[in-house]
Amino acid sequence: MKIDLNADLGEGCASDSALLQLVSSANIACGFHAGDAVLMQQCVREALKKDQKGVRVAWIGDWGGALPTEPGVMETCRAAVERMKDFGAVVEDIKPFYNMNEFWETIWLPIRHYCASSLKPWYDKCRQNLMKPESRWEYDGSLTMSAQEVYRAFEKRTEFYHAMLRVYDDYDYIVSPTACCFPFDKSVHWPEAIDGTPMRTYHNWMEIVTPWTMGGNAVCTVPAGFGGANRLSIGLQLVAAPHREFEALQFASAYEAVTGFVDKFPPEF
Repeated sequence: MKIDLNADLGEGCASDSALLQLVSSANIACGFHAGDAVLMQQCVREALKKDQKGVRVAWIGDWGGALPTEPGVMETCRAAVERMKDFGAVVEDIKPFYNMNEFWETIWLPIRHYCASSLKPWYDKCRQNLMKPESRWEYDGSLTMSAQEVYRAFEKRTEFYHAMLRVYDDYDYIVSPTACCFPFDKSVHWPEAIDGTPMRTYHNWMEIVTPWTMGGNAVCTVPAGFGGANRLSIGLQLVAAPHREFEALQFASAYEAVTGFVDKFPPEF
């Protein structure tokens, strides 16, 4: 029989750190007797503390050049990854474990179209003009899909999933940028090209996040810094294996501790 030893923490007592060594779960600042914001934050950080020395980190970057990135994205992110060595992480560049063009065309797009079939109630003559063109494009793609095509897309997703899991045989985390480009002007609907490469669809510029969505990974996004011609922000995806959400948070907490990004503003980067 397994017993979950639980405690209420973050309420102003002086024994939170000691209790965290004993309990298997905790409620932080629950109910009307919770502590203040600073105390709650301290308690969460204490809960996430873990020695990350020797943790194995795989930097996949732009998937071996398969994904176009705006100048400065890779440099800013790779410099941030180097900071992980400050808490003892072992960082290595890895080769792509799957063909990203094949992933996009045979997994991501077909499954997106298939899921968009749920928009059918909105796609009548009265409502379709209220939909964004992108939503209509997603739904239109589902109209011509056969059952065999849907089956094949999910079959390919399973193939990708197992290829992804094999990476975790050698590494604890995978790291990549949060986007292929820096933030763009609000007047731009979506980037039509990145570094001279035309975008095939409206969400092509964020293709770099799609593998981890399809793989069901646990992902934390954290700041990487400011870069590019206009010194704009970009982030990192800290990717853990499926069902490893707590470990992902612990890794992100260690990264936050050495970078101090949470307390910084643009001029300080």
